Amino acid sequence: MRHHLSAFLVTLVLCLGLRECYPFSHFPMYSGISRTQHYFFLERAGGEPVMTRAYLGISASSMKKMYYSHLHELRDALKKDRGELGSEDYAAAGDSLLDQLFSGHRDRKAWREAPLTGEVRLIRVDIERVAAGISRRRSFITSMELSP
Repeated sequence: MRHHLSAFLVTLVLCLGLRECYPFSHFPMYSGISRTQHYFFLERAGGEPVMTRAYLGISASSMKKMYYSHLHELRDALKKDRGELGSEDYAAAGDSLLDQLFSGHRDRKAWREAPLTGEVRLIRVDIERVAAGISRRRSFITSMELSP
């Protein structure tokens, strides 16, 4: 027991001395949890989620990064600050993302077994910690009509 305690104390002192070891990091993304967060997902017209990993080979977190990459390109092209962007700009970034996502990937097994057709919607879900628990709010970004 004594050996374990001294190993713990040595590790603790090293982490505090190095200052950038989880959970003792000075970078806010590693040392704290945000009260709000969001993610994106795709759904069919009937509200059924699209399995992005099976159909597109990407995760929701990858899709979020791709969306913001399109949004930053659009913002730079329009020479606007983030606060100046309107819902039409967010929709345009979503359109660009959907174009990228659905321009390929149709050779994947999921496409061959059950082709994705009809309307596909890009949805943003905002999650917030509130006193009563977790609050979720859905926002429609844009949609695309897929043909077989």
